[in-house]
Amino acid sequence: RGALALGMLIAALAVGLLGAVRRYFGGGRVAVSCAVVLLLVALAHAGTLSGRGLERETLGAPAAGELTVVQYNTEGGRVDLDHLADAIVRVGADAVSLIETSSEAGAEIQEKLAARGADYQLFDGGVSRYSAAWRSSVLLVSAARGEYEAVDLSETYGEDMSRAVAAAPRGGARPDAPMFVAGHPTAPVPAYMDLWRAEARALYRVCELSLIHI
Repeated sequence: RGALALGMLIAALAVGLLGAVRRYFGGGRVAVSCAVVLLLVALAHAGTLSGRGLERETLGAPAAGELTVVQYNTEGGRVDLDHLADAIVRVGADAVSLIETSSEAGAEIQEKLAARGADYQLFDGGVSRYSAAWRSSVLLVSAARGEYEAVDLSETYGEDMSRAVAAAPRGGARPDAPMFVAGHPTAPVPAYMDLWRAEARALYRVCELSLIHI
């Protein structure tokens, strides 16, 4: 986003300069208008960057009883999975929620984590890499939390279960082990607002299956 903001700013200056030259000769209104639009877009991106923070923060070691959960949208696997695995290991995540991630991509990340000495249990909706990844959610739970098992969401979430996945601790797991839920409701745009509300309510119902959930 930073590169995009800088590019828009440079384009705004270039188009604005062109507009200024053309205005000198009696034209250039379109160029000036385009420059203003580009400048506003650049400022919008810069504002987003500023709001999200310009400095990297280093997470400290979790205190006793705390959990570290990573949530990431891989946009259909269009990320460097090695970098993602490195980040997961670096923060010592107890659970990882990966939305818009196919089952195959989830298995690949699991293998990369294992190669780094981090054992994670994989839960997913069985969505192929060649299907619409935006419909898929993948959940990874650290083996350090104890043994987990998939939760049947057919009664709470409905038929499109690939959009949500949950895992609950089996007998013998740590007593403070929570149920983990990863979900990716439809985008809340006007055309799909009713569907988004239904899926959001369904996710809440999934969480109500356990007193301890994340």
